[in-house]
Amino acid sequence: MRKSSIIARFTLKEGLRDRFIAVLLAFYLFVVAFAYYFANFSTKWIDISFAINLLALFYYLISFSVIFFVPMKVSYEMAGNMALIYRSKPIHPVAFIAGKYGGYGIVVGILVLIAFLLSLIFIQKPLSLLAYFLALYLEQLTTLAAALLFGIYTSAGVAVLLTFMFYFLAHSTYEFAKMASESPVVEALARFFYTLFPSYDFYDLSALVVYGVEGSVSLWQLALYSLIYIGAILAIASYLFRSKEL
Repeated sequence: MRKSSIIARFTLKEGLRDRFIAVLLAFYLFVVAFAYYFANFSTKWIDISFAINLLALFYYLISFSVIFFVPMKVSYEMAGNMALIYRSKPIHPVAFIAGKYGGYGIVVGILVLIAFLLSLIFIQKPLSLLAYFLALYLEQLTTLAAALLFGIYTSAGVAVLLTFMFYFLAHSTYEFAKMASESPVVEALARFFYTLFPSYDFYDLSALVVYGVEGSVSLWQLALYSLIYIGAILAIASYLFRSKEL
């Protein structure tokens, strides 16, 4: 536990010190300034569209950081001397993976928290916004686990591509399930994707913020759903890290 916390703190410091995060935060401020300017000209109808677009912008910014930043950082670390340093110490693979995941998880959590606070400036629905960003955080934590897995075992470019494919398929599983037809091949393929990948459609609570419509799945169910996937992915990542030749 102590070794995991040390790795997590080191990962957190590296993540916050990286230029990518600084650029992302600067873009946050640009989005807020842009939104504040156009909010002065908004009507009731535009307010709804404005809220949807603002939440979508923050969503894609955070998703972009997880999909591109994390696998590249982990992959470069595995290819460099840092991985050798970790392997030369008596650190269990589970402790290493837990530490890296915890550190990056805090970085993503900070990005989500800042987006939540900035959204409160324009959307005065704190409880609905909190639920939206908690669901968003759970989704990003699931993607983060996949990014860590791919970053450990593949090159930077391949890791980013695989993480994006995981993200894309996770957003498409519900559609795959609806595509199931009388064809046994199509139905088997749809069930395979629906079972293997998480369904990110359940994590989108923007309708709750904009229209007050409750999601079909509660937050505690989403948390349990995410925990199962995260645990399975991190277990695979720990095994691959232990067997990886450096």
